[in-house]
Amino acid sequence: MIGRRKHGARRGSVMMETVLILPWFLLVVFGVVQFSFLWVARLMTDYAAFCAARAALVYNPADTVCGDETNVSYQAARQILAWMSFSAPHTGGDAPTVPGWGRIPLSGDIDRQLRVTVDNAAEGFVTATVHFAFPLFVPVVSKLVPAMMDEDAGYPHAVTISSSCTLPKPWSTEAWPKRTPDPPPENAATQNPGVGPKADTPFAGTREGLT
Repeated sequence: MIGRRKHGARRGSVMMETVLILPWFLLVVFGVVQFSFLWVARLMTDYAAFCAARAALVYNPADTVCGDETNVSYQAARQILAWMSFSAPHTGGDAPTVPGWGRIPLSGDIDRQLRVTVDNAAEGFVTATVHFAFPLFVPVVSKLVPAMMDEDAGYPHAVTISSSCTLPKPWSTEAWPKRTPDPPPENAATQNPGVGPKADTPFAGTREGLT
């Protein structure tokens, strides 16, 4: 009789310990998962800023100040961060596509989560800044973690991650249409045919030489 009482008391204490410890254990596990996704989103935002700056560097500078649909820097960052959008299923937004593969899943809200700005004003440098509203979606943790509200993203809890990338310009660029290059000297063609600038050369005058 005494042995049964001891066994029942021990079983009750184990159950009580489980009830007290399990919620905290699950909170730690969910927190690790959420912060792991948050860290990956941070790295992806850094890479998206690099891609946006590189697109602004190698494409026509006029294409970085137009709308999002034709802004090469925005499209470069959009294609990277669409994989971290985690939009709600069946979202009516325009999800990015991968040639030969199809639409990127859960990326319909990427246009409401992403903002990209490009600064070409600095002499010899181009800077791209990416702001990405990353949703906190892990249960429990998303309600407990202090988060910046981003109403434009359409999520109840979202952390806005910002990253900038500055790249040097190895050449000076001009917005197209191209300027007319200076005509060659009159005797240049006779002295050395085939050498020298040609007025009909594509993109002539857009790169003025290495700096």
